[in-house]
Amino acid sequence: MLEDELNRLFHFYLKKSYFSGAVCLISKGDEIIFKASYGNRIDKTMESNSNYSLSRTTKKMNTSTIFDLASITKMFITTIILHFISQGKLQLRTPLGECLLDIREKSNLMDHIGHVTMEQLLTHSSGIPAWYPFYVEHDKKFYTILNSIVSPSSMVEDVTYSDINYMLLGEVIKKKSKLSLEECVNRVFIQSLEMKTLTFGPGFGNNVAATEFGNRIEQKMCAERGLQFNHWRSTDLPIIGEVNDGNCHYYFQGKSGHAGLFASAMDVLKLGHLYVKGGEYQGKSIINREIIQRSTTKLNHTRGLGWEFSDVFPNGYGHTGFTGTSLWVVPTKKMVVVILTNRLHVSKPISIQSFRKEVHQKIINTI
Repeated sequence: MLEDELNRLFHFYLKKSYFSGAVCLISKGDEIIFKASYGNRIDKTMESNSNYSLSRTTKKMNTSTIFDLASITKMFITTIILHFISQGKLQLRTPLGECLLDIREKSNLMDHIGHVTMEQLLTHSSGIPAWYPFYVEHDKKFYTILNSIVSPSSMVEDVTYSDINYMLLGEVIKKKSKLSLEECVNRVFIQSLEMKTLTFGPGFGNNVAATEFGNRIEQKMCAERGLQFNHWRSTDLPIIGEVNDGNCHYYFQGKSGHAGLFASAMDVLKLGHLYVKGGEYQGKSIINREIIQRSTTKLNHTRGLGWEFSDVFPNGYGHTGFTGTSLWVVPTKKMVVVILTNRLHVSKPISIQSFRKEVHQKIINTI
């Protein structure tokens, strides 16, 4: 029985400290066929209008717990871009230089990335470097820093998964809509798709999953590159209700195109449903069906428009997040699977890809 098998797998990996808590939702068509939570979360209580304290006690994780979605944020940003394309505000072949004046004004950026299209950003085939800690130069503007790190030697030829691609897509959204990212998320997802918990953090109650104890991993990444930063969060306390990602937290004040969104599993499930149903929600078209079809087609190595095609996502496509989150869609079965874990909230975080593969394979073999 699927329920027994999934419970066994989640408890097995929980005991091996792959994560300290998790939520799993599975839907087929319009029916939720599996819904469960595992492990614990830290309680977060409000002391005043602006101050929070962490309780020493833990509470059970529940299916309504809010998680830092990490890079699943990218699929919400992808959806806004595809929504704009459906409205005629953008095209997949629209170049960055046409969208962003700041790129046009810097000849180096215009020469090296001005020609990069929306499709190349969405498929991670732009050639733009994968990552840079913008916060080490927090007193400088984004395009000034970008101008200093983009050069012929920094550009890559193969498909390279890049946070910077989605930082730029976030900038495109703001320019095209003349709104903040938060306002765009509100219009597309909270108003149009009736998502109840999706938001850029912080600002929630106490039902939030904790992540890393400070930015230990990014501290190491910066040290390996010989880069200095003196404003790290304490490694003695877990991050909770604030985005884990360093660039999003320290540089973009919690709101960026590559990370920053928080939500419950149910709202992530709704995003998957939008793609299963050809871009429609309750009879209203959010994204043209043809664009949905292109988005969910393998276009470049393992990438669709935003989506990943790999053995982690058998018979379908999906996306993962660094904090331990994942969204998997199997269109032939009209199935959506959401797994949210707090894999960073352990003493020594490790990859959970083996866990994801085993759980997904068990689901696909059973349903």
